[in-house]
Amino acid sequence: MDLKSIGLYSEHGLDAGGKGYLPRADLEMAFDRVKGIVKCALDQLFMQAGIDVAKPMKIRADRTGALKVVSNHPQKQEIEKLLAENPDLNNPYNAMSGLANLLRMGDLHEEFDRIYAEHPERATAMIQRIQYITKDSVFTVGYGADGLETGFS
Repeated sequence: MDLKSIGLYSEHGLDAGGKGYLPRADLEMAFDRVKGIVKCALDQLFMQAGIDVAKPMKIRADRTGALKVVSNHPQKQEIEKLLAENPDLNNPYNAMSGLANLLRMGDLHEEFDRIYAEHPERATAMIQRIQYITKDSVFTVGYGADGLETGFS
């Protein structure tokens, strides 16, 4: 798979056009598409290199966007070397991270709107919760024989 042909959002069917917004269904579809691209690339990369995926690993982008293994894995150094040698994987990974953040912010926005509509006095607590949730959370991918799982830690 040639990852150089993979762009970020516009190439994944996302275009606000004249609407000025992106429907959630479009974001979810783009997220699933990019997640599939990342999974396929990791599957191929690790299979060719003989990486044991029976032991799950966690992968995260560092501040520069480079991918790092942030869990204990017997082949951690080999995996990080592979990831460094394949920087074309960084863009789809970071696109997946950005889409996951957009979806998460949408969820928090909907929750805030609901709480504000029912109990405006609780809105302040919700704002503090949003700040706490988003301040230091980092998008992480769990990868192993069972597939690819995404989340925030």
